[in-house]
Amino acid sequence: MVIIDQSLRGQDAAASGCYKIIENVREKLIGYDLGNAWLWPLTENLIFQEKGKLAYACEYAIDIETEDL
Repeated sequence: MVIIDQSLRGQDAAASGCYKIIENVREKLIGYDLGNAWLWPLTENLIFQEKGKLAYACEYAIDIETEDL
């Protein structure tokens, strides 16, 4: 997923906004139950930064529960 925030107050304010969004998303998605699978974060990378606008790419993996045979 991509998270974008912009602030007319500059980079620091935009970064603060993005961090809050990322933390809220992470809190909701870590361990999210998909039946017999769960979501886990892999990466959170800054992919764009310009004039008070920031974008982060957040990648999650699906961890599948398997039965031992």
